[in-house]
Amino acid sequence: MNLKAWRVEIRPCGWVRLTERAGTGPTVYLQYRVTEHGRQRRLDLNAVVMRAAPHEPLSGRVWRRIPFSDLEEALTAFVFGAVPPLQLPSEVDVFDSTAEAFEFARREFFPGYHKGAPEDDCTDTPADELDELFSSQSDLSMIKLFDAVFPLLTAGAGSSATEQPPAVTPTGGGRLTDEFLNTVADAYRWFTDRGQSPAPGISELSGAPVRTVHRWVLEARKRGILPPARTGRAG
Repeated sequence: MNLKAWRVEIRPCGWVRLTERAGTGPTVYLQYRVTEHGRQRRLDLNAVVMRAAPHEPLSGRVWRRIPFSDLEEALTAFVFGAVPPLQLPSEVDVFDSTAEAFEFARREFFPGYHKGAPEDDCTDTPADELDELFSSQSDLSMIKLFDAVFPLLTAGAGSSATEQPPAVTPTGGGRLTDEFLNTVADAYRWFTDRGQSPAPGISELSGAPVRTVHRWVLEARKRGILPPARTGRAG
């Protein structure tokens, strides 16, 4: 999965909103809570709300495209990982240190992080109020902190963070496995993120004809690895 292909927004009470940067996929709302498992604490998914894109109904293929594992890895690093050595954004300079700002954000963002704290303010949010939740709290200083830190946590996720495109090596016998099509999808995003035509670029990387690349891309779309093509956009 390529987390760089998604826009990630966070709000208090553990809510995260995912939208595909290509603008063609679903809107996904996820709610996380910190829970106790024996002597360990971990981040658990508590609720999922999805809204279909105008031209793509919800399906198992859409579900498989959502980067759950990459997102949870990055969020876990935010909640439980070491505090990165960065200068605080000006919006959160009220804190004495980055560590203090992180502790505050972790308590506010994720229910259950602060043991014994009441969670009355984090009751279930109705699905039809989630858009309002995200728009009304967009200027909170904690969100500025998350926006500043999150790119550091996801810098290694997906090929878009690299200067070189990912290798695309056709499998023996021409088999189109999901693993191979995921590398095609990563390369596709790498080129489109830079405003370049993906099919010729992938053709050069793989040594395959452009028409073969078009077949790979079409199959990746059929399997939900890439979103459906937008009208008027080639590739």
